Amino acid sequence: MASLKSNTNFSNVLESDLCLTVGANSRFEASLLNVRLKKRTRKGDFVKASIGLRDNLTYSNDSIGNSIKTLIEISEGKHPFCKKLAKAQKPFLIVGSGVKKRLDSKAMSVLIKKLSKYTNVINEEWLGINFLPVKANTVGSNLIGISQKNKSKLTDENWKFIYCVGVDFFQKDSLFPNAFLKSQFIVVQTPYAFPLLLKGKKGLLLPTTAFTEKDGIFVNLESRFQKTSTASVSPSLARDDVKIVSALFSKILKRQKKNFSSFFKNFLKRNRNW
Repeated sequence: MASLKSNTNFSNVLESDLCLTVGANSRFEASLLNVRLKKRTRKGDFVKASIGLRDNLTYSNDSIGNSIKTLIEISEGKHPFCKKLAKAQKPFLIVGSGVKKRLDSKAMSVLIKKLSKYTNVINEEWLGINFLPVKANTVGSNLIGISQKNKSKLTDENWKFIYCVGVDFFQKDSLFPNAFLKSQFIVVQTPYAFPLLLKGKKGLLLPTTAFTEKDGIFVNLESRFQKTSTASVSPSLARDDVKIVSALFSKILKRQKKNFSSFFKNFLKRNRNW
């Protein structure tokens, strides 16, 4: 998809007059966003429609189809919904993360881009194409350049040592390929099991605390930094990511006359325009 984040913030939702979701369930995937949509619906003069399974969003929602055929008809101007979309002054689309997993995801991306050419979804003052991720900190990882496009770099022969921090998902569609090179050594800091290491690959697993067991920072849908607080007690052998990295690289940090916390403060200052 062209957009890997939510470009329409919560205040923009209250100013919009039409919302079309494609393969997304805002009630379960983004509850705060769903509350804003419900608030906007109650004000009136707002069209809320969806392409996908018929879900109970706790407010009025028009299900106009459940297949790519509906999206094709809209892009070609053959669907009744086209009239509402053409009249809307500030419409926005929400594309669910499940769309990227489909075999026809590229075709759907082209259709969505086509809609923006003939409607007000994108203009000089409005950007209404939004991607709704379901994994934690997906927006933040894309901002620093970690995405599906560059996952093949992990199998490059030039990388003999790979150190992973804060990686929580290891499905087949994740950043990690099914097989690393035999010459590579992998170190993973995670609260979960790492399948590749269980298969006999050379590496080291360092148990860390889960996101509910530590204070942390993540990037929300609006690309803003938010803090999290500890909600539960971690296992006795698990350690916080910051403490592990500090213990391993404290000598290097001392040589540079910086501690680990100041390093990240400077990092955030340099990138506060994200």
